[in-house]
Amino acid sequence: MAVPEHSPVRIEESTKDGKNTGGHSDFRCSEFGRSVHLPAGTELAKYAYGILEVSMPSAGRPHEKRIQIHLDKD
Repeated sequence: MAVPEHSPVRIEESTKDGKNTGGHSDFRCSEFGRSVHLPAGTELAKYAYGILEVSMPSAGRPHEKRIQIHLDKD
C-alpha cells in the first residue's frame, strides 16, 4: 500500500457468511474499521491477517558522546 503523507490510513475488513438448510437460515456479518496515523518516514505498510506491519528506515546506532569529568579531591 502506498503511504500518503500527513493523512491517516483507513483499514477496513468485512465478512458475510450464510447458509440455508431446510426451513432454517443462518447469516453472519462482521465489519472492522480503523484509521491509523503512520509515523513520519514510513516507507511501507502492509495489513494481513489482522496485523499492520510498518517498515521504516533504521535510525542507525545511537551517537556515543564521552564527557570527561574532573573530580576535586579535598
